[in-house]
Amino acid sequence: MLASLSFSCSAQFLDSLKTFLKQKPRIAFRFDTKTSFISANNVSIWGINLGLDFDKKLKTGFGYYFLFSDFSKNKVVSRENNLPDTSVNARLNFNYGGIFVEYVFYNKKRWEICFPLHLGIGVSKYRYDLNKLPYETEPRLMGLYEANLCAQYRIFFWLGVGGGIGYRLMLIDNRMNDESFTSPIYSVKVKIFFGDLYRKYFPKKENQGVQGP
Repeated sequence: MLASLSFSCSAQFLDSLKTFLKQKPRIAFRFDTKTSFISANNVSIWGINLGLDFDKKLKTGFGYYFLFSDFSKNKVVSRENNLPDTSVNARLNFNYGGIFVEYVFYNKKRWEICFPLHLGIGVSKYRYDLNKLPYETEPRLMGLYEANLCAQYRIFFWLGVGGGIGYRLMLIDNRMNDESFTSPIYSVKVKIFFGDLYRKYFPKKENQGVQGP
């Protein structure tokens, strides 16, 4: 019974997906911010998304994110010429890019609820100064998967508030870093729908397919 219901839901989603992809897409561009944890420390991650929006039901494209917060710690680094090891204040650098798919499964009146998925690859490293010279550790490859559940409410046609909760799972971790990147993710944000503002005040340009976040 459960297997039959699961197959039926999957078939309905695939049918809906085919219908969405037949629609003429619009360009979707937005800034994105989210909060997560690195080794139990609260950090902010900023990014941009650029992709295609199919009938306001399915969005897909490419996203790039980077660590915005100043995450620093003392690290012991080895020195050349038989000099003793020394402790430095090192700042973590973490960025990644990848594909995203966002499915909007509820969109009525002022409410929208969606399910975004991100699959990304990037690098992490530490940067520090020693004897007034800049250094950095060797960049190491990282791969991750993020799943979120997000909701937003439109206060006006051009302004909305929203939030989300999800989880980041590291598929490839940087074993040279002793930080933990696997973490819950949450966000609270205000959205300005620039695309809707543009189409309202420049209706003759509507067919160019510009859309805001």
